[in-house]
Amino acid sequence: VSESTWTDIAATNFGGIGSRFDEYSHGRLAADICALVADPSRRAALGAFGAQLVDEHFRDQVSQQKLLSTLTDLVARGREPLADVRVAYAEQRARALRLREDAVLTYRRTTRTWQERTAKHEAQVQRLNEAIARRDATLAAIKRNPMRLLVEKLRRSTGGADSC
Repeated sequence: VSESTWTDIAATNFGGIGSRFDEYSHGRLAADICALVADPSRRAALGAFGAQLVDEHFRDQVSQQKLLSTLTDLVARGREPLADVRVAYAEQRARALRLREDAVLTYRRTTRTWQERTAKHEAQVQRLNEAIARRDATLAAIKRNPMRLLVEKLRRSTGGADSC
């Protein structure tokens, strides 16, 4: 993740959803790691950039706000505050992760359905193209020698006898 690539990476959820496999070229990750190992100043700069990026864009503010809202709502209803805020946070985080998981599974299911439909359509098109090719070959044979095709058909209908 660098200054020039972070927006594209974030758009695909850091490889979670998107074209992570389509655009990957073999060995790219290893080359990037070797470049970072070889250049401590670049490593430090990217580390600082990553920390700044997370602070500005990727802190879990939504879950934090939901947790705060839940706790405020409980206090407003007159219930005793939770004994362990960590438990409440874990429950809220688990709900958020289940919603995310549902979204990912729905995306994958939709993608799989689309791929299956595309494969069926391509098979149908292939069968039609093969039928057209057979028909065209038959028509070409008729044009070359119309009597030969009629004789062969007659032989098949009479069980192979040569006499008519």
